[in-house]
Amino acid sequence: MLSPSHLERFLLCLLIVTGLAQAQSAAQSLPKSITLSYEVLGSSASSATPLATVNYDPRTLNYVLASWTPPSLDSLKSTSSEPTSAPLLRILLPNGSATVASLSAFDNKLSQDINIWLSQENDEVVSASVISITPPPLTKEQELQQQKEERLKKRGKAVPSTKPKPKSKKTKTQDVAVAPAGPVVRVNLLVANDGVKPKLNSRKPVQVDAEGQEVVPEEQQEKSFFQKYWYILLAVAFVLMSSSGGGDK
Repeated sequence: MLSPSHLERFLLCLLIVTGLAQAQSAAQSLPKSITLSYEVLGSSASSATPLATVNYDPRTLNYVLASWTPPSLDSLKSTSSEPTSAPLLRILLPNGSATVASLSAFDNKLSQDINIWLSQENDEVVSASVISITPPPLTKEQELQQQKEERLKKRGKAVPSTKPKPKSKKTKTQDVAVAPAGPVVRVNLLVANDGVKPKLNSRKPVQVDAEGQEVVPEEQQEKSFFQKYWYILLAVAFVLMSSSGGGDK
């Protein structure tokens, strides 16, 4: 018969194996995958290090964060002349395109958003970036849950799941699951849309002289009313003169 400690270890191993199997099956159902890397900006000796692998479906925008290995703040030293500034990292795609992020964005006290832009034409990744967000303050339930998990980890015991319990038929109240406390890593799949196209002003070809200098056209003075409509006034005067001459006869 298994002792309570062996039973807890067995249940913990069973949960880990079940979680890995579910993650593997979910990853296999997603047709595409992208691996992001990072390197220190301005350092020629650094090489690209894997940062995150995301399996995704461009049609449904479902995803699985298969791996996440952020850089350690203590492992990289600042290459800037200012000792208080954090190093800048280049977030790399497999095709060589990159965006810039600060090492301080990977602080374990902050939440990270991995933004991935997909092309409308072939559903390929055209850009990716990582930004940090300060998580909202913990609620009373989250603080109690976090303290409970820390106590269990210190004792070496398994942390129970926070999934809601099934609703009882004898009561109308429903248990609400406690949201994960602290920083989280989230993936945002975004479809890149065409931006606003500028309207260019049309201009006549520039006229130049024999020396290649631009010839400034002379400004034409605005014509007076008589200069614009002299022919109409002349026709009216001719009609009036003709009609008056026929009356005398």
